[in-house]
Amino acid sequence: MQDRYNFINYNTFMKRSSPGDVLPKHMTYDFSTVPDNVFTGAEPCLHLYLSEAIQLAFSGQVGQLCVRDTGDRSQEKNLDSEDKNNALDAEQEAVDGMYPDLSIYRTETGEKCSQDHNARSPENLWFDIISFIEVNVDSEEYIPFDEESGQLLGYVTKILRHQHRLSVVSVSIWQRTAYLMHWDRAGVVVTKPFDYTVQPRKLLTFFYRLGCMTDAQLGFDPTVQLANSTDADVQAMRAYKSAIDYRTRCRDEAFPAKTPVYRVSVPDADGASRSFLIGQPRHTSRSAFGRGTKGFVAYDSAGDEIRFLKTYFRPATATRTESDIYRHLKAKDVTGVTTMVCGGDVHSPADGTSPPVLQQTRTQIYLEQHQTCLIHHRIVTEEVGRPLEKYTSSYELCFVMYDALLGHQSAWENGDVLHRDVSVNNILIHDRIDPETKEHYVVGVLNDWDMSKTRKKLEQVPTRGNRSGTWSFMSGLLMTYPRKPFELSDDLESFVHVFLWLALRFHIHNLSHHPVELLPIVDNYFEISYPDDDGTVYGSAEKFNKMQTGIAPIRLVQPSKLGDIIKQLMEVCKNHYQSLDLEKLAQYGRKHILPVETHPSRQPVQYSTRRLTLPAPTIVPDAIPVPGSSVPTVVRPDLKQHLSLISILVSALRQDDWVDNDKVPDQLAGLRSTTREMIGKAQGSTFLSTFQSNSSASRKRKNTGANGGVAAKRKTGATSYKVVQPKRSGAGLGESSKDGRSEGQSMEGDDEGVSASLDDSEDMEEGEPEDSDDGNDGDDPRDEDYRE
Repeated sequence: MQDRYNFINYNTFMKRSSPGDVLPKHMTYDFSTVPDNVFTGAEPCLHLYLSEAIQLAFSGQVGQLCVRDTGDRSQEKNLDSEDKNNALDAEQEAVDGMYPDLSIYRTETGEKCSQDHNARSPENLWFDIISFIEVNVDSEEYIPFDEESGQLLGYVTKILRHQHRLSVVSVSIWQRTAYLMHWDRAGVVVTKPFDYTVQPRKLLTFFYRLGCMTDAQLGFDPTVQLANSTDADVQAMRAYKSAIDYRTRCRDEAFPAKTPVYRVSVPDADGASRSFLIGQPRHTSRSAFGRGTKGFVAYDSAGDEIRFLKTYFRPATATRTESDIYRHLKAKDVTGVTTMVCGGDVHSPADGTSPPVLQQTRTQIYLEQHQTCLIHHRIVTEEVGRPLEKYTSSYELCFVMYDALLGHQSAWENGDVLHRDVSVNNILIHDRIDPETKEHYVVGVLNDWDMSKTRKKLEQVPTRGNRSGTWSFMSGLLMTYPRKPFELSDDLESFVHVFLWLALRFHIHNLSHHPVELLPIVDNYFEISYPDDDGTVYGSAEKFNKMQTGIAPIRLVQPSKLGDIIKQLMEVCKNHYQSLDLEKLAQYGRKHILPVETHPSRQPVQYSTRRLTLPAPTIVPDAIPVPGSSVPTVVRPDLKQHLSLISILVSALRQDDWVDNDKVPDQLAGLRSTTREMIGKAQGSTFLSTFQSNSSASRKRKNTGANGGVAAKRKTGATSYKVVQPKRSGAGLGESSKDGRSEGQSMEGDDEGVSASLDDSEDMEEGEPEDSDDGNDGDDPRDEDYRE
């Protein structure tokens, strides 16, 4: 957070963030009449006087805005402190059940809030808040971001998640001191503190100008407009029905009856634009800074079909946008990837006196530490895929992964493009119907190409590292040697980690009955990160060791064929790691570490082979055929070529001894807090303390108590195991699922626990000359858009 804010003088702030007319002289508020004890006593008393002053500033306008006390809507929640172990969720946990002390609304909305205080859903308040004021009367001096920022960050994040905003302004009050703030995806600029009781016109001028602003000046995105329920396109969307039930269900979940429907404009290649309808987001970023990715199931009235719309902020220094990459892949006849409908950088429309304006961040100009300007980018794709983790069996999983590998191979060999972010959220299951047989089948597609680079770009040696992707699925080599060039082998190894992650969660293995041992594997293999003295962040040594020895972190229990596949994949990784020159790689790792020496009961189900008529994988020169089989293999398979992995999957998929229903419910759901409590009792408090959140809530609002879990026993065949599910309430409108906050299209349940923290990780990439510092919030390498 320290590199995301800076203090500037009042006049500069007002000129850049709140331009407008001079406050009329008759508008003044005499704070000298306020009793001294109000500034240090109960907060609600100060709320009354501040509301009176703010409403006075609004009174000069035609009733556009009003202020309401919303602090009394905050609910004290009983959260076990051990549930707050993921620093990525810190700002949201700081405000769960809490609301700003004072909120600014449009007048008509504020009146509804007052009249319908009890009936109106508290979560819906976030749809309407224009700005907010947070008040603090503690005796200890409060300076924003000096110690605690979780609450302010949380409020802004809530607003950005629920609304279509480019920026937000807010005010922080400590007794007689005021700070004005302007937030966008690059950071926040704050006025130097001033005594609003001595200089009341400074505070009143800010709110007076706020009341005069247009929607665009208030930070709303003018390319997104509320659609009327009587609109012909809205009615067509409501009547939409697909032959594929999943697509109809996606429409239902994206457009609930009481959720607002918006018409959004998306750029096209020819400079024109197309409009789509969107409703409730499938997933939203949980960070106030960075890319701010949101994903929507969108309705395309032109084709009476649903699409997937992604909107986010990209680095201005990037030489090629994601929409450019999709156009390139299409021109090269690349298959197995999502199909772009339209996309490009977003411009605010012309207002009659000025041309269209590119939507980009501004606060980076005032930050002491460099942050790259971010540009709003929007893209629509044809496929609305199921999340990979929603596969029905290991057979379906392997077919989808096979397709994704073919797509990755096609992009690399035909398009000279490397994905660089292979993860569980970027591989989708796309449901289709054969036009001739009307048979339902699925294919896998590789999604999200905004982190990709061309072969030529990869040959350019970066100055500060070349890591890209989702932290949990990065290769062991990039974890250990973060400065090394990014290679094809790093992406192929990520496919192996996706297999391991899904096997860990959804298949019976040697640790299925031992949750105390399971969670440390997740932490040490997939999640762990630590910085070196120079700030370079390193990852799992355990992952590197497992790849080097070819031993998976878990051992699947038969009859799952997935276990055999994982053994073969791990052997490929072992061959690759043993072929490496670790002395040469040492220059890309920690300077003071020497390179390490390398060391040598269910009924089978018959599956249709229709899918095996897909184009055969490309055979490379060192591949040889297996006697009696059309499946090519490799003399010594490694991660330098796709065929090493593809041949393993094809060989397995041609066999008939697969079993059905070998997938079990998520074994990690709810384990995060429950398992650590068990471990803590055995090992003491040291273990638990390492997982505490680094961000705290406000001093004045403390969460205490415990959030227990309900143990449910489930059975799969003859095997039973225990899953602990946390008690929770339903998510409100506009809240995204924690399972899909990566840039994939996930939309399923808001599960607590380990899976939430892993799947939350959005793309990570280290700083490079052409796209450095994209959205680095400086807090955690697993947070979205981490850059070193």
